[in-house]
Amino acid sequence: KAEKAGGVDGATAASEGYNNASELARKALDAYLFGEGTNRDDELEMKTLADAVRWERRRLGIRSTSGMGIMQQSDKIKKCISDQICSRESTANEERGAEAVDSSENYRTILVQRFEQFYDESEFLVPTAAYALENEKYEMLGSIVDKSHQGAVNILRNQIEETAWLPLSARGMKDQYSGSSSSTSPQFSSTPVKAFAASAFGAGFGGSCWALVCRNRARHFARQWLNSFNSAFPPGSSGLHREFFVTEPGPG
Repeated sequence: KAEKAGGVDGATAASEGYNNASELARKALDAYLFGEGTNRDDELEMKTLADAVRWERRRLGIRSTSGMGIMQQSDKIKKCISDQICSRESTANEERGAEAVDSSENYRTILVQRFEQFYDESEFLVPTAAYALENEKYEMLGSIVDKSHQGAVNILRNQIEETAWLPLSARGMKDQYSGSSSSTSPQFSSTPVKAFAASAFGAGFGGSCWALVCRNRARHFARQWLNSFNSAFPPGSSGLHREFFVTEPGPG
């Protein structure tokens, strides 16, 4: 259960991280709006990064695509907005002076990474995952969902150890988990599957994970997943409630 709401003593680490992920998206939009190429009328139309993506799509004359066709045009939009963010931060760096170079470069990288995670997830990964699922391309689906979970762990940094680890275990990747002994989030790379696909989901800093398997192996897999989790995170070690169950996806 996530502790995102803070408490009587103020913000928790989870609530600060939760708000930071949202705040970085807003600051990335601000940097884009103040970069070269937008004007005051444009800014009034854009309240979110999604608005910025739609505006750049119109400006570049790119039609909205779906399925695999989205890959052919997405890089142009992504590069335009990333360049705008960099342009704003470069200008701000000049205004602050030479002593701010290192921190400015790092902050620019963070803002660009936050935008690109949002863009990849909403404009590429989600529609491509839908295409893969609809066409029963399960290897593709697994790879796409791996990338989505990796973005949550490494860029959003909104996962706790348990929710970072569980999808890796489901996918046969638990040996790739490096833990959180440093200040950076755990890193991992793709390896062959067990479940067709698996990921954390929800707002992060606690919450849930899912794994996709064949119906006739689901209950066996759930027991295996639970046993593996209990071995890695013994019950009572974190104080977090755990529940594993089998369900089928609804229509839609």
